[in-house]
Amino acid sequence: MSTYEPKQLLHLWQLEQMDSEMIIGHLLQNLVVQHEAMKKVNLSLMRLQLDLDNLAQQGKSQSTSKSLRKD
Repeated sequence: MSTYEPKQLLHLWQLEQMDSEMIIGHLLQNLVVQHEAMKKVNLSLMRLQLDLDNLAQQGKSQSTSKSLRKD
């Protein structure tokens, strides 16, 4: 489903080439697309944070095991 970008919608509305109901429909479609994209970004961010936490934990474990071997 394709829709116009918000700037295009505003322009078409100002030129009275689209009525308010059509504009609202397009804006709703844009909102859904943005919401889905934001969910994906947040999921990726959470996965990245988990990966970073795991790497930090591995680094601590390796550091601890190296210091124990020295003693």
